[in-house]
Amino acid sequence: MDKLPKELWIEIFDYLKAKDLIALTECCKDFYSIIIDTKLMKKFTLHLKNDNFEWLGERKYSKIEIKECNDLEKYINIFSAVGLNVLKISIINIQLNSGYLLKIFKCCPKLQEFYFSNVKIFEDIELQSLDNNKIIERIVFEDSSPVIFKLFINTSVKEIWIDNKCSNENVDFIPLRDLLKIQEYLKELRLAYFSINTNLFNDNVLDFVPFRLEKFSMNNVYLGIESVARFHTFLLNHKESLRFIFLQSPFINVSFFNQFYFLEELQLCHTNAFFEPFENIKKLQVENVSGNFMDKFPNAEELTMIYKYGVFLGMYGDLVKLTKLEKLTVIDSKIPELKIPLVKKLKLKNVVICHKRPFKYEENSIRELYIESCNTIDWIPDYLA
Repeated sequence: MDKLPKELWIEIFDYLKAKDLIALTECCKDFYSIIIDTKLMKKFTLHLKNDNFEWLGERKYSKIEIKECNDLEKYINIFSAVGLNVLKISIINIQLNSGYLLKIFKCCPKLQEFYFSNVKIFEDIELQSLDNNKIIERIVFEDSSPVIFKLFINTSVKEIWIDNKCSNENVDFIPLRDLLKIQEYLKELRLAYFSINTNLFNDNVLDFVPFRLEKFSMNNVYLGIESVARFHTFLLNHKESLRFIFLQSPFINVSFFNQFYFLEELQLCHTNAFFEPFENIKKLQVENVSGNFMDKFPNAEELTMIYKYGVFLGMYGDLVKLTKLEKLTVIDSKIPELKIPLVKKLKLKNVVICHKRPFKYEENSIRELYIESCNTIDWIPDYLA
């Protein structure tokens, strides 16, 4: 083989023995990840002794994924064999004893990224934190037991993503508050799908975030009046470092945004927004945002516009006002006639062109053109055809 795969997906069956596993991997000596997926079998059925794993230890696996394997405690030897060089671990759809969770992580001393999705801790044992002063690149936490955060209380985390689509207002986030108290390197915090009564805001959990955030995202978070005020103060406390915000919430209004003049990147979704000028914004994404706001971002270099539900872009300002725009992306929209400035990169996806000459551009301005699922290409300039 000239090109060997770097990942190999192995589904474990009863008849797959150690020699079979070795044979499968002999042709892929440089692959770096092992994926244990028992979705089809309901049960992890590979039984090997310690000496069967010696060959695994010679390989430098960079990530492990564990999916739907609820008797994982029987196979700790796997992690002892392959964990030395693992940097990323994903745990998905598992009910797990908290003690074994910590054992797995201790088998992987170099771990930098953690992904938890629907992980339930079913035995209430006090979790110990990982090594003191350990720097974690990223934690992604989806619909899982909040007690997992206790693992990271004595570590420093650069990115925390919390996605709780199935959570309710009674979720206890005290471990998260304890985690945030000591963060020294946190640069990105993302919160998604929290209820209106979430104690992330009502109990001042976010007050413990150090004032050095560079990126903050909040998606589908519904806040009461008191929580909005606290959240506003939280963002302003980070104005010295904060450069990017993504917000998708119904509470956004004029006064909320007018103080965030320091931002360099902004994403907005499903809101009515009329702004004061944002002269520092370089990268802008708007999704179903109404109002004539193009002249409020005079220095924008990249713009992504997503208008579902058949909204006509022609109603939302003249892009010619964005004289520094170099990259334009339009997704899920109808375009009757849209004037665009001199752009080098143009991307259209799921766009309905309603006019023979929808774009007025200078000759030879476009250098990169991407079109996907559009109704016509008759308008493409001759030099790109």
